[in-house]
Order: sequence, then structure tokens, then C-alpha cells
Amino acid sequence: MKKFTEKLERRVGQKLGLKPERCDSAKCAATRRPYPPGVHGTKKGRRRITQRGQQMLERKKLMASYLLAAEALHRVVSRARARALASEPHNVAEQLLQLLERRLDNTVWRAGFAPSRSVARQLVGHGHILVNGKRLTSSSALVRPNDVIIIRPESRSKKLFEGLSRSLPKHTPPPWIEVRAAEHEAKIVGMPTADIKAIAVDFSSIIELYAS
Repeated sequence: MKKFTEKLERRVGQKLGLKPERCDSAKCAATRRPYPPGVHGTKKGRRRITQRGQQMLERKKLMASYLLAAEALHRVVSRARARALASEPHNVAEQLLQLLERRLDNTVWRAGFAPSRSVARQLVGHGHILVNGKRLTSSSALVRPNDVIIIRPESRSKKLFEGLSRSLPKHTPPPWIEVRAAEHEAKIVGMPTADIKAIAVDFSSIIELYAS
């Protein structure tokens, strides 16, 4: 999978939260250099693009935010469309966001076990996360209500989790995740209800792109 960097944030002129801790500091590339990347970035500014170009850009932003390859996003959009047709109201955007938020790597990040989605993906892939007592190494696995996610006890002493005991009690998870900081445990208590407007991606453009 292609590695996404802060250059994309500079290109689109938005913070996408690819490196949350860095983005909240003075080191954020989009803050230090608020112009497109490249030798002539300060002079050219941001070019106007076509509707198709905007749709492709929104797709790239979503892929970067959730660390998805193009093929993986296509599968998720198709699944979201099918789920929307089988439910009321037929809102593909909400179904898409819900499927993305339920991914295990995203959930581990939302629970506060990792500083970013990319680190969360590493934790899952390296077997540091247990779901309902079983080790899951698939970052795309979907969590469900009543699932219990914990950091593997044997992994808690590793450098990856250094400082987590101090940061986790201060973390505020979304309403659908209940975190017990002392136990390094998170329980899924509902379905994701994230506000689409709060995410820096135009979901309607992406859905139109895949419908064309």
C-alpha cells in the first residue's frame, strides 16, 4: 500500500490528521508551509480542477485518512451501497463512514491505544491486540457491539506502549467506545455515529465517482 505523507495535506490545503500529534503542534507541515509541495509551490498556488479531478482528490483524501488502497476502498464502497439499499433511509455516505469507523485499526486508534491510525495498524498487524480474547492481525476486521478489545498483556511492557498509562486516562473516546484505562480495555457499546461533516472529506463526491 502506498505510504501517505503530509505532502497530501499541503496539496489540498487541509489537515487530514495523518499524524495527529504532529498536526496539533507547530511542526505540522500544512502550518509551516501552507502552499502546495514542489519547487514552484509558493508561486503557483492551487490550480482549479475539474469535477472529476475533485472527485479523485476526495477519494485520495479518504484513502489517506483511513490508510486504504484503491481496491480496498472500492470494496468498502460497494458494501456500503449494498447495505444502504437494504436499510432505511438509503444513505450510502453514512453506511460508508460506519464501515470505515468499525475497522479494527481505526477502533484501536479511536480508543486511544495508539497516537495515529498508522501506528494502530502496526499494533494490530504485530499481534498486540486481542478481540474477545483472541489475537486478530487483520486491520480491516470489523468490530461489533459488545466486542471487547484489549492490549495483549505480554505486549504492555514494550516501548510501543510507553506512556500509555498516563495518556489513556486523559483520552476521550467517541460515544460508541467505552474505555477502561486501568485495564487497557475498550468495549464497543454501539455503532459508530461520527458526524460526516466533521470529517474533511466530501463523501458525496466519492460516491458519485464510483457510481459513474
